[in-house]
Amino acid sequence: MSHYVRIALALPIALLISACASVGPRGPSNEIIRPTAPPPVREESKRLREHTSVRVLEMAFAAYEKSIASMEMRSWDQAYRRLDETRRLLKYTVLDEQADSLIALSYEMLAEEIDLRMQFIEPNASPELIARLAPKVREPLLSYDWDRVLMPIDGSELRIARNARVDHYLALFSGPRRRSFERSLGRAGRYLPMMTRILASEGVPAELAWLPIIESGMQPNAVSRAKAVGLWQFIRSTGSLYGLEISEFIDERRNPERSTHAAARHLRDLHEKFRSWPLALAAYNCGARRVERAIERAHSRNYWLLDLPRETRNYVPQFYAAAILARRPEAWGLVPRTVPPEQVGEVVVPGQVGFRTIARCAATTEREIKELNPHLLHGMTPPRRSTRVRVPSGSEFDFAERLGGIPQGERLTLRGD
Repeated sequence: MSHYVRIALALPIALLISACASVGPRGPSNEIIRPTAPPPVREESKRLREHTSVRVLEMAFAAYEKSIASMEMRSWDQAYRRLDETRRLLKYTVLDEQADSLIALSYEMLAEEIDLRMQFIEPNASPELIARLAPKVREPLLSYDWDRVLMPIDGSELRIARNARVDHYLALFSGPRRRSFERSLGRAGRYLPMMTRILASEGVPAELAWLPIIESGMQPNAVSRAKAVGLWQFIRSTGSLYGLEISEFIDERRNPERSTHAAARHLRDLHEKFRSWPLALAAYNCGARRVERAIERAHSRNYWLLDLPRETRNYVPQFYAAAILARRPEAWGLVPRTVPPEQVGEVVVPGQVGFRTIARCAATTEREIKELNPHLLHGMTPPRRSTRVRVPSGSEFDFAERLGGIPQGERLTLRGD
């Protein structure tokens, strides 16, 4: 808050205190005017309403002064709590007739300042709000390390940050969206060993294996409104760019292993371009060019200060929250039903062989073959070509012999293949 704003806020309060002191005779008969008693509310509200309007506003102003001090020291969690305290006090301020004319200006100015700063610190704040803040507050905001480390990860260059936006999603995923998050976390058990192995082999942090929790809820058949598909939510053009086959019979965006290789290479390329994992993740979500334009407009490479689409502003905090919760779900009261890891082998199957035949040769169920091969779109291998098919581990050794014992007419292969 600027010096002039502080004076403007403090002066009406001082005038009001003086005015209240001079009204009526001195002594015990000088009754203090109190706000109208509200209907029964919480004990905290009752206690606050016992004060006069002046006293409550003085308390709010004092709490706000403390929040400014916390901002200047870059103690953002403490600043947030004190701003919230100030807003709560203002909520319970009742402007009686005598006080209204004197404290309305202070009340309105303080309320506006609180809303401005709360919007900045709360999730989804617009970076443009910075321009409206007083210089002594704006400067530490611009230089603040929003990527402050919550926990170092041994052997990884990825840093998991913790700030007000991340806290918002920690509360959301462990609270109102708890069941949905637990289901996603449970499904993750099926793919995590494979994903971490592939990510490490491609030279990117294995912790990025938690990203599909945000992208797809760990569902290989997930399809977004933008027609992004699979665990890693590739659109057609990007999937094709990274070597995924997308055709009438096969969509490798749904293949857990192939799509993870593609995602790892894509993330690696974005990190090489931006030299920052928050920026790389933002570009994964909304595209590299959009992130570049946001950097140019902001004259900053700080992800937290960029004017990005709302979904992208949410994206990195959501990922950080998911990674924090996934590392220690029990500490947050989460109890996911973890699916066992896939135990998978591969076999080469001729064209147009149905899942029922494949299941028979792999000594498993048709449902299991379908779950292992979501990228095969029509319940069979594509015609006129051989295809690698995922089967339960161990069944691949006898597969060719068993398939050889089935007449070709019963395999549903095309005549002449």
